[in-house]
Amino acid sequence: MSKKIEMADEERRLMEMNVCATCRFWMRYTAQDKGPFFEIAEGTGECRRNPPVLDDRAHKFQSTEDAAGCAQWPVTWDGHWCGQHQPRLPTAGDVA
Repeated sequence: MSKKIEMADEERRLMEMNVCATCRFWMRYTAQDKGPFFEIAEGTGECRRNPPVLDDRAHKFQSTEDAAGCAQWPVTWDGHWCGQHQPRLPTAGDVA
């Protein structure tokens, strides 16, 4: 079985569950999201259900540009879950 088919099967399985991957507030990381200080693990993303949290460095910066880099959303695995799941609406690109 090819990796692409395995991924489609895994995504179908996750879609049947109330997990991060199927939540409207979750944003999956892509290769373009890679930063200079971290690697992107496959199957991770950000929960955007609530506003980002500022880390302890934010108050030390004098510009909003620098402080904005301290804003972080919780990072989760696609199979994680919480009590605030809301189903993602299907898009034109979804596999049937």
